[in-house]
This record gives sequence, structure tokens and C-alpha cells, in this order.
Amino acid sequence: MKTQQRARGDEAFRKAEKLVNKPNGWAGFMWKPDFSGAAINYEEAGNNFRAAGAMDLANVALQRAGQNYSKINQHYQAAQNFQKAAILMATHENLWITAAEQWQLAGEPCLACDTLFRGAEKSMN
Repeated sequence: MKTQQRARGDEAFRKAEKLVNKPNGWAGFMWKPDFSGAAINYEEAGNNFRAAGAMDLANVALQRAGQNYSKINQHYQAAQNFQKAAILMATHENLWITAAEQWQLAGEPCLACDTLFRGAEKSMN
């Protein structure tokens, strides 16, 4: 089961990379990155990696999902993904702060405060 989850995560990550990285040659002439599609695929990859137990890969994928959601001004989803990544890597204070900033941009100051509080609790333990 874990190998299937890992394979699904790898496939979704490859799809996301393809959507944001410019192809070579003539194919890249009028090319524009698809941040929306990439964010969805990165999020899927992160969830699959987390289910497979590959926490480092899940962290990377969820952070990239958050970055892509932020680029398309979907701050609520960006905050959720940064928060998931921060939970996976409990000692990363920067991820907690980034998640709180995204909650603020999404118009959720109470969730931003809760996120900072959780990050402070995790860094104290």
C-alpha cells in the first residue's frame, strides 16, 4: 500500500513540475506556467507522500503547493498547505510564520493567531 502511495505521489509531483517548468525548444515559445494545476498536483503528491511515510518529500510538495496557491491568490489553500508542512516539520518556525501570513491574507486573523500559537508550542517542546 505504501509503495502505491509513493508511486502516486511521484506521478503527481512529476505532473506538477511539468506544469511550472518551461519546456525546451519551440514548445516553450508561447508557454505560460499553470500554477493552479501545479498547486493541485503538488497537494496531491504531498498527501500521498505523507500517507506513504515519506515526510521529507511530503514537506517539499506541500510547501510548493502553498507557494503556487499563493501565486494565484488562493491564500486560504496556501495557508492550509503551509500549515500541513509546518506540522510535518515541527521545528520549522518559518513555515508557521508563513502559514500565519497566508491566513492573514485570506482574512482569517483568528486562524493566523492560532497558527502562531501552535508554532510557538511546537518550538518550545
